Amino acid sequence: MDEVQKFISENQHQFGYIMQEASRQWIAKDPIGALTVGQCVGTIKANGAYIQLLDKVERYEKALCQIVFAGTKEMKTEIARDAVPFFNKK
Repeated sequence: MDEVQKFISENQHQFGYIMQEASRQWIAKDPIGALTVGQCVGTIKANGAYIQLLDKVERYEKALCQIVFAGTKEMKTEIARDAVPFFNKK
């Protein structure tokens, strides 16, 4: 087992962070090659990087909870519009 494999094995609780950092460094070094492997390019173009996805999920989850308890349809619509920025684009 080499040093990288050992580090990953000892830090399994950090898989997401390790993957994001490896991706970030690869993109910095080889922006074309890094985004052509597997589904990476499609996922990143559609959804953003891993950390951005976590932020979106957190925002949507919070909005969903607020919508469940919101009173009027207008209030629910406003919460949804605030949570999903592309709804506000003209």
